[in-house]
Amino acid sequence: MKSRPPSHVVAYSDDPDATWVRKGKRPYYGYKAHVAVGTKEGFVLDGHVTRLTLLTLPQFEKLLEESNLPCGAPVLADKGQCSMKNRCDF
Repeated sequence: MKSRPPSHVVAYSDDPDATWVRKGKRPYYGYKAHVAVGTKEGFVLDGHVTRLTLLTLPQFEKLLEESNLPCGAPVLADKGQCSMKNRCDF
């Protein structure tokens, strides 16, 4: 039986700020982009890039502060930003 070639190649990089993480069985190397996008036109309002290993929730809060959204503006986010502090009960 022939062995299958790897589905991904892991290579060395000398970038001191990039980091490795594993999601499931796949390794990822690089950075995360945290971006705020307007809901009407889809323009980028604000954003920043971090290492993959930094927690997402503090970056979400920082992004909201920097975006200067009006009070009460709707915010859509994925499950990673879900916390009691970030939820609103209507």
